[in-house]
Amino acid sequence: MFDPKLKEALGRVQKPGRYTGGEPGSIYKEKDKVDVRFAFCFPDTYEVGMSFLGEKILYELLNSHENWWCERAFMPWLDMKAEMERLQLPLYTMESKDPLTAFDAVGFTLQYELSYTNILAMLDLAHIPFYAKDRDEHWPLIVAGGPCACNSEPIADFFDVIQLGEGENQLPSICAEIERAKKEGGVSKKELLRRIAKIPGVYIPAFYDVTYFEDGRVKAITPNEPGIPAVITKAIIKDLNEFAPPTRTAPALMCCAAVCAAAGSVRRASCTAPCASGMPAC
Repeated sequence: MFDPKLKEALGRVQKPGRYTGGEPGSIYKEKDKVDVRFAFCFPDTYEVGMSFLGEKILYELLNSHENWWCERAFMPWLDMKAEMERLQLPLYTMESKDPLTAFDAVGFTLQYELSYTNILAMLDLAHIPFYAKDRDEHWPLIVAGGPCACNSEPIADFFDVIQLGEGENQLPSICAEIERAKKEGGVSKKELLRRIAKIPGVYIPAFYDVTYFEDGRVKAITPNEPGIPAVITKAIIKDLNEFAPPTRTAPALMCCAAVCAAAGSVRRASCTAPCASGMPAC
């Protein structure tokens, strides 16, 4: 059942279908019967985010575990953002309509630098502190991945975990560590991050000290915790034949028109970073 505040907001915005969920192919689970809840956040509007094939891959991959539930969230357009702020309605996921603070981990995909301010706007709408140092065990882990993660230092202070490489390799392992820590009980955030740091390709910004040249360029990044690797190697899928592609024909179809449905040639020409979409450019 929709929150009365959400109903009011939906009646005052231009495209309420962006915010209702319920698309064919959406995955619903009983939240009291899952061990890990993960919110996959795309820091742009619904139409842009639902054009991203990588989200569909990871959505199905995580939800293939019966005791994990991956849900979706997007950056609302200006009219909905204003209504959410007016009504004090926190940013929520499309499936359960629960606020992001109810999740074990909140993940953002870093597809392009122009979305960085939207990441902060989404954290603000969710009432989650911006900086990792200000979040203890009571807050979700804030995770980042995607092509821009390989140059993540400008925004590293906002994230607890940054995945360098392909999320198909790393994200299930991160969720497994979260599940193990919850079942053990009493595991501190620092200890959980120590365990996650052992996953290949994972960067934990809190475990590194960064020094800079006078002109602002990075001079050195050195571990400040024992057992933390000095160099992190990007995790990649070396043989795509060994990776099972999504089997669902409609992993969360959209209620609004896609903005990138026929833009393959433009995408190929504009970007040199391969990603999980299967395109040589995105």
